[in-house]
Amino acid sequence: MTAIQIAGKSYQPNEIIEQAKKARGWFAAIAAFSLINSLLIMFGAEVSFVIGLGATQVVDAVVAVMREEVAASSAAVLSAVGLAINLCLIGVVMAIWWACGRGSTAAYVVGMVLYGFDGLLFVLVGDWIGVGFHVFFLF
Repeated sequence: MTAIQIAGKSYQPNEIIEQAKKARGWFAAIAAFSLINSLLIMFGAEVSFVIGLGATQVVDAVVAVMREEVAASSAAVLSAVGLAINLCLIGVVMAIWWACGRGSTAAYVVGMVLYGFDGLLFVLVGDWIGVGFHVFFLF
């Protein structure tokens, strides 16, 4: 097969396919760890993984603050609503993962752009480890 030239470097098509498979796997990992982080926070853990979505962490933080202000019966409803919102966000990441598996280069681009915007949430709160992980994933 003919080598492909990208930024002055030569790549074989099978090398590009392998890199794409690795990149696709990151979307699944981000989705999985986002769910784990949300469950940890929902059940009162004070730790979470650096890998994951900032958007789900924002939802978790808002729900946690709101739960402290309402009656116990409403707190359970708030937790369920927060989890539902997070599942929607995680579903978007999984849809990108799925589309990447179908060979969509647009899905990679959309996923990277969305993850870049998600990284801005970490910039806003000054979580430089989260920013660093987002930068690592994007490059």
